[in-house]
Amino acid sequence: MVRSRVFGELLHAALVNLATDEGLPPEHWFWDLKKSGGIHIEHGVHFFDLVNQLAGRAPSHVEGGHQRRADGRIDRVWAIVGYGDEVLATFCHSFGRPRLIERTTLKLGLSFGEMKLMGWIPTKLSLFGIVKEEDLEKLRSIVGASLQVLGGGERKTVEAEVVLPNREGEYWQASRI
Repeated sequence: MVRSRVFGELLHAALVNLATDEGLPPEHWFWDLKKSGGIHIEHGVHFFDLVNQLAGRAPSHVEGGHQRRADGRIDRVWAIVGYGDEVLATFCHSFGRPRLIERTTLKLGLSFGEMKLMGWIPTKLSLFGIVKEEDLEKLRSIVGASLQVLGGGERKTVEAEVVLPNREGEYWQASRI
């Protein structure tokens, strides 16, 4: 979707990962910075890589930080990443939710629209924006029949929601191997 440029250029990415800490007792290697590298390295690296690919370049500057639990474990981290003057990205990872309500959301802001992906392994895409008439078929080929054209003149206002089967169970099975 981003590479198609039907919604223009990528301007902003915002990742919020509200993850579970079930199965991570205080002595687990995940909490040991020497073993895991911390949440930014052990967990966040996948999302940094994704946004680097979407931005089409490496970051030009990075700022970050963390928060600790009363027992000293770092369970929340954040980063603000710039890609020149073109793209700004924010990342927030928090480990403290029950597995039943953990949620990962990636929002992408583009020149003429927005997209929201949901799921650690994304299974839902929502989009909204305006597109040129000649880009309607390109967009329809990407998102399918869920594309709704809401109106407009030279540029058409569109929205869509695509839902795929939830595959997170496959991830949890594979992580136990």
